[in-house]
Amino acid sequence: MGRATYFACFAASSFVAPVFAAPFAYYCDYEVGVAANISEGLGVQTDISTDDEFSLQFVVEANEQDGTMIGNAGASNVVAIWGKQKVTFIEVTANGTVQSTVVYGEGFGTFASAHSRTTGGPDYEMPSQYYGFCDVR
Repeated sequence: MGRATYFACFAASSFVAPVFAAPFAYYCDYEVGVAANISEGLGVQTDISTDDEFSLQFVVEANEQDGTMIGNAGASNVVAIWGKQKVTFIEVTANGTVQSTVVYGEGFGTFASAHSRTTGGPDYEMPSQYYGFCDVR
């Protein structure tokens, strides 16, 4: 192999453009919610609501763990846990509350979703779960 041919082959293989995975964008709308108010004095009270619609958005690359959630309080980091035909997003808030969102499906399309919150503290424990759909693009 001549020097010019060797250099041309080396140069071509050295400057290959990297391949990046396209990010998944999840546009989630929740229409039904179930909330509980738990206190020692009042016991457990629950409320089913169809009035409090809200939306969340998630952006993450396929099979990567680091993602971003955009909600009513702004943007925050989430961890994506990829399962068989589902993905779960975990957010740890500034006060240590863990919130999770599961999307039941993989790839692009519209899939069922549940969003769980464990908001509260002593004397105002208020866990809740919301149900809806995510459009994955």
